[in-house]
Amino acid sequence: MDLRGYHVREAGSMLFRIHNAILHRDWKTLRTLAISEPDMPDSILFELEQYPGEMTACSEQDFCDELEIYDWDAVSKMQVGAPLWFDGAASDLMIECEIIFAGRIVKRVFLRGVHVF
Repeated sequence: MDLRGYHVREAGSMLFRIHNAILHRDWKTLRTLAISEPDMPDSILFELEQYPGEMTACSEQDFCDELEIYDWDAVSKMQVGAPLWFDGAASDLMIECEIIFAGRIVKRVFLRGVHVF
């Protein structure tokens, strides 16, 4: 069974949830969604404070339209990124994650960072 389209949709949905957790500064939810370094919330806050403008919400469709796949073995591991939204538009401040799948199941999400790409 070819799961590539499913994996892309799941990756977009997962990064959208991470975007919303960051938008609302919900670090507890962020930790349940993704594995990251213990100081990741501080690192994210630093990046948000340095970036001009105000982080804003967006629709899941608009967010997923901006999803970038950096590396993918088309079976179980995907390196992806997506922009955070500022002032109603996609920015160049990106969420970067590695997602591990087991069939249709998202096994793990590693939040690698938030940085200008």
